Amino acid sequence: MNHKNQKQDSNPDGDFKYFDNGFFEDKDKTIIKKELLDQKAEEIAKNLQSGLTSAQLRKFYHDAKTIQRRIELEGNNEEIFKKYLPEIKMIKAKAAYASNPKKPKIPKKFNDFLTAGIKKIEDYKDFKAFMKHFEAVVGYLYGFELKER
Repeated sequence: MNHKNQKQDSNPDGDFKYFDNGFFEDKDKTIIKKELLDQKAEEIAKNLQSGLTSAQLRKFYHDAKTIQRRIELEGNNEEIFKKYLPEIKMIKAKAAYASNPKKPKIPKKFNDFLTAGIKKIEDYKDFKAFMKHFEAVVGYLYGFELKER
């Protein structure tokens, strides 16, 4: 076994360095990076499709989507978002728990994806952009599953 690969696998942000530059093309956060909804989403989905079940995927996507809906229902603004930011950040802890190496319920790469993306969420615009990216990843994952059947 190559120790360099082993070390790289233990990097929590390993394949997700693309989050380092944020979700947007512009400083005003009005133009989401198109690759997040296209080639990056497809690439991530390809990397996640082995070892991730639809039930696992649905659980985390549903949790994040529920938070998004609550924000929208309560006013759809930055002030409401701040109220829910701790719940958004809590998704990282839930993913870490679910990817426990002794008895993993989700693949480590899925935990890494969620952790790296959620770390970059600083405001409501970031959250909405991350959710669009997550939705695109989910779409590709379901698309790949349908192709296999």
